[in-house]
Amino acid sequence: MRKSRTYGSVRGTPGNRRSYRDPITLLPPQMSQYPDIEICSMGSDNTWLRIRGRIAFDDSLDAKSQAFAESPNLKNMYKKGPDDETFVTFYFTEAAATLYSFTEAPKKVPLL
Repeated sequence: MRKSRTYGSVRGTPGNRRSYRDPITLLPPQMSQYPDIEICSMGSDNTWLRIRGRIAFDDSLDAKSQAFAESPNLKNMYKKGPDDETFVTFYFTEAAATLYSFTEAPKKVPLL
């Protein structure tokens, strides 16, 4: 059964978007088994962005360190920092994004 689940955040540079979350939940094993995912986010202007693509996990210390450098508040959740075994990062290997609105036609948004 597919379910929607929340995730941590999206960080990175153009062409190198990474996301992270706590792997204690069922999400990372499901994402390993089914790497084609969708992420949606609602804007305050009643638009929503849907990103659809294929992901791969990045267990490197560099990727994890980058997330902590960009989001210092992660230290509050992951006391061991980038070495915390409950912290994972992943990135899109293929992706397409569409911005939707109740009042306008969908718009394609370049990502990679």
